[in-house]
Amino acid sequence: MAGAYFPVGPGLGPEENFLSLDDILMSQEKLPSRAESNLPRMAFALGQGTGAEGYYVFEHWFSSLWDKWTQFIWYLTMCHAS
Repeated sequence: MAGAYFPVGPGLGPEENFLSLDDILMSQEKLPSRAESNLPRMAFALGQGTGAEGYYVFEHWFSSLWDKWTQFIWYLTMCHAS
């Protein structure tokens, strides 16, 4: 990580979009994110009710791609925990 940072382009073609671990860890940009999907366990954690069509809507600023990735892993863990 001591070298200069250079962004990485697409991996195998225009339809692929892979980032290296260095790209993920060095990203400090703020990414606006909005999810509109059926998240039954997230409603309790977020303290929100359902939207008009049974979807939970929440907006959050992730401080980096790493935060986004850890939020996604947490969500998957909560969905499969029974």
